[in-house]
Amino acid sequence: MTLCQQVTQSKYTLTEAITEDLILLLSSSSKNNENEINHDILNLQESRINDLQTHKETLIRELEELNRKEPENKNILQLHEDRIKDLQDQLRANQDQVKEKDEQLKAQAIHIQTLLNQKSIEAPGAKKPWWQFW
Repeated sequence: MTLCQQVTQSKYTLTEAITEDLILLLSSSSKNNENEINHDILNLQESRINDLQTHKETLIRELEELNRKEPENKNILQLHEDRIKDLQDQLRANQDQVKEKDEQLKAQAIHIQTLLNQKSIEAPGAKKPWWQFW
């Protein structure tokens, strides 16, 4: 006798039998699933804890390494700061030199303009005697 014939001979209809079997299946499998899920969750938590502990140890080692190198890094930083100060002093000196050169050029320009004005004031058409070269 097939399963379909057994169900039709019982007090249930096919729909009721299927519904009852699904309820029974789900209730038993849900308990098993809960146990499996809880077990998986515990495994994941333990795995995550182990990963975090390993990461923590790595970070501690890196921090100790940085603390050990700190005096060396401070010396390098001090050398760089000294070099920056020297370069700033050189820059200021160069700026001062540029200002001085600018003032000298202005003074020369004024002197040349004065000479040109003096030359133009002298008799513009007058010739000098041949024995005066300058």
